[in-house]
Amino acid sequence: MVKPRRCARVVVAVVASALLLTGCDWAQLGFGPAGTSYDPIEPALTETSVAHLAADWSVECACWPSRPLVAMGTVYAVDGYAGEAPFPLTLRAFDATNGTPRWSVPLGTSRPGDVLAAVANGLVYLSLRPTSGSDQLVALDAATGKTRWQVVPPAPGSGPVVLGLPIVDGAQVFVSATASDASQVSAFDALGQRVWSVVPGGRVFEGSNLATVPGQTLYVATGLALSNGQGLSLLKGYAVSDGAARSAALIPDPTPVQSIAAANGLVYGTWFTAFGRLGSVGGFAVHPDTGALAWSGGLFEQAVAPDAVLTNNPRDATLEARDPMTGAVKWTTFQTGSGAEVAGALVVSSEGDIRRLSDGVRVGAVRDAVNEDLIRTTPANGRIFAVAATHLYAVSPQP
Repeated sequence: MVKPRRCARVVVAVVASALLLTGCDWAQLGFGPAGTSYDPIEPALTETSVAHLAADWSVECACWPSRPLVAMGTVYAVDGYAGEAPFPLTLRAFDATNGTPRWSVPLGTSRPGDVLAAVANGLVYLSLRPTSGSDQLVALDAATGKTRWQVVPPAPGSGPVVLGLPIVDGAQVFVSATASDASQVSAFDALGQRVWSVVPGGRVFEGSNLATVPGQTLYVATGLALSNGQGLSLLKGYAVSDGAARSAALIPDPTPVQSIAAANGLVYGTWFTAFGRLGSVGGFAVHPDTGALAWSGGLFEQAVAPDAVLTNNPRDATLEARDPMTGAVKWTTFQTGSGAEVAGALVVSSEGDIRRLSDGVRVGAVRDAVNEDLIRTTPANGRIFAVAATHLYAVSPQP
């Protein structure tokens, strides 16, 4: 069983003590490279404290659908998702304590799908989608916003390259690149040099992510079209250090895989179901070495904690907690939004409800502190950073 990853920082004793009193950075889309959306250490966010929340600060920001990331006392957000595409986007950095702007840098005019992926190694990693040509993997200086390097990762086919969601594990960033329905996965170091590449076979579904057992195995899910019009879904594992093949398995469903997470010796994921319109189950868990299905259920998988996996079905407005190994439903509750994260022992939903992970009982609501409908939340370092239509908020428990 993979143990939950602790806050990925090197700290001296005094800072470590402060960390235990506050919480963890949320420095990647899925919290860490495993893609679990599980923040294990948030002692300031408890079922008692979140009953009394208030906004510490707010700034105007058309941030949605980008998730704000939080690292080393700074909040990073992509602004400019307003009006019709293409969008003139700007990456902005704010002091996490009081919202004071630190810097901003224009990213250019982009098609939908740009991703603020991770903050690590002194860099902010993004995948950018210009209005024409190939997507680019870009690394900016986390302290100043200055471009340190940018690259179009290689892909097997011809034509424009489309990137998947980058993840960072240690000193390397991993990303899939697709052209002509064929994908290649590459690892780049902190200087932007390509360390290794593999062609897993088939295509990574657009918008999908990779996931690692941190420091060990990188997993990639691909779809392979057959001559008879049918398809196969593949799950392959590679050594994080050098890309050496470690496992290969067929996933027992031809439906393309939309997202994955690695934990508990399993790979969890969501099959693409066109938001439920295809009528099939979306969520699943498989044994990565054999492809054997551990369980399936729900429509989207949202977060993977050691004791529960969250799945939801926005079509019937339900959020469920399942046993990670069997998929047995532990509890079910009403939720209209399609996102949720786990912070310590709490579930923070995209629209702002806060529930106990153990039983789903509602114990607080972020939207009550901002009096505005919310779209996305990021719990980090004792606060909840919340995105509404036109604002970014920082909310924390009050005495």
